[in-house]
Amino acid sequence: MFASLSIIANYHLPLSGALALQGGSMQESIKKHKFVIGQTLIVVVYSWAIAMFTQDGGDLTKIIALIFSIILIGLLNLTFFRTLRNFLSKKHSSREMFGEFGVVAFTGISNILLFAGIYFALGISDGSPEILKYKVLDSLYFSIVTWTTLGYGDFKPIESLRILAALQAFMGYVYMAIFVGIFLNISTNTSEK
Repeated sequence: MFASLSIIANYHLPLSGALALQGGSMQESIKKHKFVIGQTLIVVVYSWAIAMFTQDGGDLTKIIALIFSIILIGLLNLTFFRTLRNFLSKKHSSREMFGEFGVVAFTGISNILLFAGIYFALGISDGSPEILKYKVLDSLYFSIVTWTTLGYGDFKPIESLRILAALQAFMGYVYMAIFVGIFLNISTNTSEK
């Protein structure tokens, strides 16, 4: 598992620098977006494979999986925010902005899936003290409700995941603000033309 972490880290961290290139054509922008989306898919699939692996494992296995998943979420978002910073530092065409809009949406959905993998691996509570749910759909539902900060109250995180659920809700706020900002920027650019 730790060898895999170094592979992912070596794959992500150079990408952060590669995406921070100044200038570039429309083709380079499309390549960057495809690259970010491809790497995000790898991270999500990898995280869910870990979640499936830890289902029958002991507490130590689950703790290692949690730490590993948090590192994956950190790497994914570090790469995303570095690309976003570079993107926002220049003026872009509407087409490039639509591409970035798609990347924001895709990365947000990927984060929801990553958190759902954590909830699936470690369980969520339906309110009763002893019963934990380990169902994929329940975990995905809880992750979406937490990300969007709806908080229906039918499920709640286990004690050890409360801080992580709060982090996910905060990230949902940030991503929604970025999503709306880019959308408004696209609307403003298209109405000016």
